[in-house]
Amino acid sequence: MLRVKLSGRERCLGMKVVHAAYNFGKVTENWIYNQVAGLQPPAVATCYCMERFGRDIFPFGNVRCVKEQAGALGCYVNRVCAALVHRYPQFARWLNEDRPDLIHAHFGNMGFELAGCAERLKVPLITSFYGYDAYRLPVERGWWKARYKTLFRLGTCFLVEGPAMRAKLIELGCPGEKVVVHHIGIRLGDYAFRPREQAGEVRLLAAGRFIEKKGFPFAIELVARLRKSSGRRITLTIVGDSDANGSLTAEKRKILRAIERFGLKDSVRMTGFVTQERLIQEIYEHHILLVPSVHTDDGDAEGGFPVVITEAMATGMPVMAFDHCDIPYVVKDGITGYIAKEKDIDALFDRSAYLIAHPELWVNMGGEARKTVERGYDISVTNKELADIYSRAVQA
Repeated sequence: MLRVKLSGRERCLGMKVVHAAYNFGKVTENWIYNQVAGLQPPAVATCYCMERFGRDIFPFGNVRCVKEQAGALGCYVNRVCAALVHRYPQFARWLNEDRPDLIHAHFGNMGFELAGCAERLKVPLITSFYGYDAYRLPVERGWWKARYKTLFRLGTCFLVEGPAMRAKLIELGCPGEKVVVHHIGIRLGDYAFRPREQAGEVRLLAAGRFIEKKGFPFAIELVARLRKSSGRRITLTIVGDSDANGSLTAEKRKILRAIERFGLKDSVRMTGFVTQERLIQEIYEHHILLVPSVHTDDGDAEGGFPVVITEAMATGMPVMAFDHCDIPYVVKDGITGYIAKEKDIDALFDRSAYLIAHPELWVNMGGEARKTVERGYDISVTNKELADIYSRAVQA
């Protein structure tokens, strides 16, 4: 690997980076694709995954997939080995062949599974934490607290979306100097700025998987209360589902019951999972984004914040949300939207009713939202920052 002096600091040329994830190309984890595919030369990225999805939606040639190359049986064997001896044999074999300069694991549990390989190969290990891995896993399976202490000792650097997630890792035992706040960027050029204006019907949007931490029942109750208090036509579109098959899970039943209980069958539309292009189209067709994410009894949480927030803000859409995890870090209360105390439906209603009653605020809030994304969440900038993080880790 060649190093040259550039702008007063070293950059690594020809750096070989291996990204490791359980899944690659899932619509609900598109931020992983953006980081892998967005890494520009001279660094070279390869992705290892257990299973690949959305090849037509997320095209990337340099992928090694266990299920495709080792078959369903190989995939099963690797998962069993990970559970018993904390290692993916196929990943270890590929790492021995590829000899990367750095490993970037996506999700904390994947980082732990690869910590031994990184130590043996004497290469830096960077691990990104996203949510359930920091919040739910240590609660649901207490032994992960001890495993994470091992990961924190062996790992070089840990990436989080904001200060709330950073504090969570430190609480779990990670040295503060190893935790780096790094924004997950979006391709800003895909999102034209279109200020929202009042046009009769007020259209609200929510998006995500049908899991408890997304808080969709709060959004449904909010719409019922807003319609009753204002007498206006207010609708809600929920983009997402329980899974690719639309299974009738417990959370989906809860959502459907809420729609029926509040008599909103004509006011709540559920699209199921959609392509990224369709999601962007839905964003443009709505006025306000609702993000009622909550902590759950089993410990689950967003961790940072849903990427759909920065996607919507880039288009000029105001956001209404609970003060959950790092959401207030990106949605500035009274500037780019409004924030209410988590699970406080009365506060959420008051703030939402005010925002809907004052559509003249939408343009200014949307403009500030766009500026926020331009300043901190443009992937052309964040991926350069990621490459700098890689360089520093390799040099260290």
